[in-house]
Amino acid sequence: MYMQDAKFSEWINRLLEKSYMPKWGVFAIDIALVSISFFISTLVWQIVFNDFSLNSSFKWLAALYIVSFAFCILAFRTFTGIIRYSGSKDFTRLIVMVVASSVIVNLVAFNTRVLDSNFRVSTGIVEFWSASTFLTLFAFRTIVRVVYVRTHSSRCCQIRTIMLIGQDDNLDLAKLLPVDTSYYLPVGLLDLSGKLSGKRIANIPIIGYNHNIGEIARRFKANTLLILRNDIKRLGGLCDDCLANHIKMVVSEVNSYNGKIDLSSNVHNIQIDELLNRAVIKHENVLVDAFLSNRTILVTGGVGSIGSEIVRQLCRINCRIVVLDVAESCLHDFSLEIKEAFPHRKIDFVVGDVRNYSKLKRVLEQYRPDVVFHAAAYKHVPLMEDFPEEAILANVFGSKNVANLCLAFNVKKMVMVSTDKAVNPTNVMGASKRIAEQYINALFLKHRREGGLTQMVTTRFGNVLGSNGSVVPLFKKQIAKGGPITLTHKEIIRFFMTIPEACQLVLEAGAMSMGGEIFIFDMGKPVKIYDLAEKMIRLAGLIPHEDIKIVETGLRPGEKLYEELLTADENNHPTINNKIMMAKVSVMPFDKLEPMINNLIQEAISGNKMDVVRIMKEIVPEFISNNSCYECLDSKVEGVLNGRSTE
Repeated sequence: MYMQDAKFSEWINRLLEKSYMPKWGVFAIDIALVSISFFISTLVWQIVFNDFSLNSSFKWLAALYIVSFAFCILAFRTFTGIIRYSGSKDFTRLIVMVVASSVIVNLVAFNTRVLDSNFRVSTGIVEFWSASTFLTLFAFRTIVRVVYVRTHSSRCCQIRTIMLIGQDDNLDLAKLLPVDTSYYLPVGLLDLSGKLSGKRIANIPIIGYNHNIGEIARRFKANTLLILRNDIKRLGGLCDDCLANHIKMVVSEVNSYNGKIDLSSNVHNIQIDELLNRAVIKHENVLVDAFLSNRTILVTGGVGSIGSEIVRQLCRINCRIVVLDVAESCLHDFSLEIKEAFPHRKIDFVVGDVRNYSKLKRVLEQYRPDVVFHAAAYKHVPLMEDFPEEAILANVFGSKNVANLCLAFNVKKMVMVSTDKAVNPTNVMGASKRIAEQYINALFLKHRREGGLTQMVTTRFGNVLGSNGSVVPLFKKQIAKGGPITLTHKEIIRFFMTIPEACQLVLEAGAMSMGGEIFIFDMGKPVKIYDLAEKMIRLAGLIPHEDIKIVETGLRPGEKLYEELLTADENNHPTINNKIMMAKVSVMPFDKLEPMINNLIQEAISGNKMDVVRIMKEIVPEFISNNSCYECLDSKVEGVLNGRSTE
């Protein structure tokens, strides 16, 4: 017998935990309750008031009453809500439904009584029926809710006392939270504005917040801050304050109909801006608009993280855009995205490879661009360490093709997207980008001496949060799977920008350049990847090292602990934008550099990895391999190049 009771109890728990009664089931129960309340209230009326005048028309009255309520239940859809989450809006709708039903019964009963003298309705009984029916339906919903809360809370190992942001959207939520499946109990509403501090809503105190989240949490014994997705942008430094005081944060969405909290995709709600240790860079775009308006713009690598964002930002400017990329499927998907977002823009999407000189030439012949943003590149450090020949063909040969054709077709300006990994490179990818920088600078100086008008500029910045290959998407996936988060070294640090920030500055650097510059961006203080991992775990509402482990895997080939924005022989100068600086760089003469690069490209075509890297080290003497099979070449490179000049 005990076993049967235990199984029945377990079945009830599972039913309450996972199952929702279908709408037709709720409708059937409501009709049954309406019928029961009608019969019982009629019996009570007769006994209390000794009124048996209804007997002659009881069947007609019962049919009229039940049909009227069935019609109003369908019309007001009171059966569609999830009973365990019934709130004030549901009960208000229930009252309106009962009143409407009462009015219908009164009107129909009165008119019918005029036509048939035997059809009688006693004064006040319809109101008595309606009140009884409302109390019955209300009691049903309340009982289900209370039973669910008590049953669920008995299964919860710990009730989470939480704080909410004291915004209007969260006030109804505070009433609904006790029946959520995670069993959150709100103990306070944080007032970020200072206007409501000291008041109470739904018996929950409103607390003024002034960067004192730790003190508030201790006073109210709260261990979690629930952040709704639409609250994130107005938080200011609240997230950092929570992290510093070890307050667990849950970023969540709430179903607008039933108020149920959805925590299933919490990790995907992490906002990139919250991961920066500085304010997001924002500035006016008057200079960019004047530079690019009514021009034809070619973007190579146009579906990559940087290239695609450049295209999106260009779409707000009155210009013609040509998007070139070798990734056919990605190009197709991106074209659909852009056409949907900007249906009236004239944008051409071209499948092509910057390594294919003939195809690239045909593109420039056809579109005659005024400005070229060259973002096509291979950028994954470990892969390029394994395939240095591909790094050279894409990053050096591709850039060489673009630069040469820009001169051939009198392009007004070419803007190359580079990386901070080109500074004192320790890997093939960074060294290949440094060689591309050198070629473009040397070619521009030669071109300018010959009276050419094409301007060439390089932009150099660090890691881009959220880009393909960034640690952020990787960490998100690892958190979503339950961990562990893997990073190569606990002490590794990087400069970070958001994708929109980086592209904004690329466009502005292109607009202000006169040719030959290498622009570097103020990226704030470098971020420790280990701290970034901990912050992402906390922003996902989890606890580092408890819910999600962090595991060191060791530095990858070519990876270094920190990145730099300037080499030892470079210095920077301010520009009109305090977030953009100009590096003064040394330039190898073009007639000396070009044959070395041509030789490098031939070795890359032949696929001789060691010879490719050896020549790279001759061109870039500061390229010292780290944790790589190419370290053996560093001691063999002789005759460090002389004859560098600065212009």
